[in-house]
Amino acid sequence: MCTCLVVGAQTPSELDLQNLKQYVGAPQNQIQQAPDATPNKGALTPKTAEGKDAEENRTGLSKEELQYRENAKAETEIKALKARDKGPRRFAADLFDTRQANPSATTDGGIAEDYVLGAGDVLSVNVYGSATFDVPAQVDGRGEIVIPKVGSVKVAGLSLGKAKQAVQGLVARQFSRANVDLQVMKLREVRVFVLGEVYKGGSFLVSSLSSLVNVLGLSGGPTSAGSFRDIRVVRGGQVIHHLDLYPLRAEGRGNVNFSLQSGDVIFVPIVGIRVLMEGAFLRVAAPSRETGEGATGIQLELKGQESALDAVRFMGGLLPTAYSSFLTLQRVDPNGVISVQNIPNTDQALRDTRLFFNDVVRALVQTERTEGVVEVAGRIRVPGRFAHKPGLRVRDLLAGQEQLLPDTYLGRGELVRTYRDERQELLTFDVAKALEGDVSHNLALEPRDRLTFYTITDFRLPRKVTVIGPFTHPGTFDWFEGMRASDLVFRAGIPQLSANRYYAELAHTKDGKPSQVLRLDLERLLSTEAGSPVSLRDDTLNPRVDPYDTLSLYEKPDYRTHRVVHIGGQVARPGTYVLDQDKPTLSQLIQRAGGLTPEAMPKAGIFLRSLQGGGDPQAKGVADILGRLNETKLLVERETSAGQAQKTALFRPPILHGLSDAKLNRMVVNFEGALKGDRGQDVEMLDGDDVIIPRQTDAAYVVGETASPFATYKVVPGSKVADLLKTAGGLTRNADSWNIRLVKADGRIVDSWVNGKTVEPGDTVIVPQRIRRDTAWQDDLAALTPIALLLNAIRWR
Repeated sequence: MCTCLVVGAQTPSELDLQNLKQYVGAPQNQIQQAPDATPNKGALTPKTAEGKDAEENRTGLSKEELQYRENAKAETEIKALKARDKGPRRFAADLFDTRQANPSATTDGGIAEDYVLGAGDVLSVNVYGSATFDVPAQVDGRGEIVIPKVGSVKVAGLSLGKAKQAVQGLVARQFSRANVDLQVMKLREVRVFVLGEVYKGGSFLVSSLSSLVNVLGLSGGPTSAGSFRDIRVVRGGQVIHHLDLYPLRAEGRGNVNFSLQSGDVIFVPIVGIRVLMEGAFLRVAAPSRETGEGATGIQLELKGQESALDAVRFMGGLLPTAYSSFLTLQRVDPNGVISVQNIPNTDQALRDTRLFFNDVVRALVQTERTEGVVEVAGRIRVPGRFAHKPGLRVRDLLAGQEQLLPDTYLGRGELVRTYRDERQELLTFDVAKALEGDVSHNLALEPRDRLTFYTITDFRLPRKVTVIGPFTHPGTFDWFEGMRASDLVFRAGIPQLSANRYYAELAHTKDGKPSQVLRLDLERLLSTEAGSPVSLRDDTLNPRVDPYDTLSLYEKPDYRTHRVVHIGGQVARPGTYVLDQDKPTLSQLIQRAGGLTPEAMPKAGIFLRSLQGGGDPQAKGVADILGRLNETKLLVERETSAGQAQKTALFRPPILHGLSDAKLNRMVVNFEGALKGDRGQDVEMLDGDDVIIPRQTDAAYVVGETASPFATYKVVPGSKVADLLKTAGGLTRNADSWNIRLVKADGRIVDSWVNGKTVEPGDTVIVPQRIRRDTAWQDDLAALTPIALLLNAIRWR
């Protein structure tokens, strides 16, 4: 159980060390503020017992659970602060990678005899012999413990062993033949402060046996600006202990078990001389536990009397791969000039080299060279490096035929010879003749030679067979000797519902000659739940398959899945319908949907169909116009209610349905004629068709480069396009007046002599840009697309 109470991340900012002593001198359940100090906003104070109980009742969590949450929160904050640190990792920083909670104050009695007792320790007094009893006793503020019916004795300041003798003397006055066993059952808690260059300083309530490293860990440890070499314990305004973490981290030495008392301050000063160690040192920078990223070096902190020899010692010395003759020292002078010097790798030279702030010491890495070995690679039983000896030849490395595999290619091997000046030469040999001892192929080997052997399959094209058609797993498969058509069918899965299950075709390809096509009785080749034709060996019914053959399966000519169409807008029952006739028509679909509503405008009905090619001749130039229209800047204020009303009005009529930059998929259909029974105007419905019946309107629309670029106007009988453009404020300077288009309510596009055309309800005048320009209204772009208008048309049925 963790009894560490993190009292706060910070202390009052104006408190100096002298005031801090008074600050800590308050009772443990209450910290008094210095009269002239202003508490830091982030500082926390300990809660009274009543406050803790109240919080526990309010949150429904136990004290232990609340403490766990506080510790978890502090750990998260410290991790976030450490994540901001950049640069090389500091030596000994890994001591604080994980924030460990303070050890529990509760013990099992296993406290050493030299432990010095103090106020707050809870003891167990076990008396046996002429009298037998076991009572708890807490050291009070006077340093005494009280044993009922026996008396009191002072134990504060005594070791546990000495205290046991004192209690024995007290008990002996009452019971002459009684013995005493004294154990510490709960350690006293002390309040200490961690200040200076730490991640989360403040006041901490810890057990009296907490080590300095443990208490430092509660604060996250020294920051990138804090010292690891001169951590100080301040008591009564005097520094009474110094802690150097380097001996602990490097050699496991150092007095970290210093006994802390209430009011002690652990202070971390600014870092001293800081140098960077890079290269082939034994103690290389480990990857960060937080990010997993490795560092390029380790940052060391040195004391004034320490030298380069101490720095190398902290790094554990050099790696075997390091260049051992000298190290390099990089230094920046006060003028910013970088200099590099070599330091001989001797104890005396390193001892004589003083290091300064921001120096960089590098241990260079030697380039590895392979000497006295021959390398064997490729399709061989035991590839690798082998020792070279005088007179070594290819056959010796192959050890007869023990190194060869069954598929090793014997026609050729390669030898790449590397000379001392790094030139390389390629030599080839016949492996079979080398094994026979032919001197011209059983080549003499030299150090650094590399032999490569190949496999027979390197000289064979991959042998594949293919299955196409409505199988569940069509594709390309490996060919095997003895494979038959039924084996290929089995690999392709089972025929789909649309497949003709009666016959298939197998196409043989022979050396570029015309394909030989064999007709197969597919039913006899299929594997089913009842069995598989594995015993069918008839070459006519189940022919053998050669490499690169193709098996084809075809669909039924009259097969069809459910054909569906969608109708929306102003009909009684909008939705998706399955076509139940061979040639259903538009009028029949509208009748199935319950007919039109009273607000329907069939004249402006929209019929959408995915086109496979070409398109409507009337679409000439409209795709480009729409692309430019989509770039027109919206000039209407979007924040005003009027502007919103204009945009809403534009959405209501689905006038641009089926128009896109890529193609026109809106068909011009005479809905009124079709509904009146005119077969010539009715349209046969196809799978995927979409029909939308918009709401009745008496308005026409202007879209594009006008003074009111997106506007709705009530149609006056007899009004022309020119009148509508004039009402819209006229054309802008960037309007393309030669490409103005009139889109009629039924989808027809008028592109000639537009200004004189009569405007009817539901019509739209499109005025594109003359010059494309960048716009900043991308949020409105989607509102002009056919999909957005389609959704709006359905929504406002």
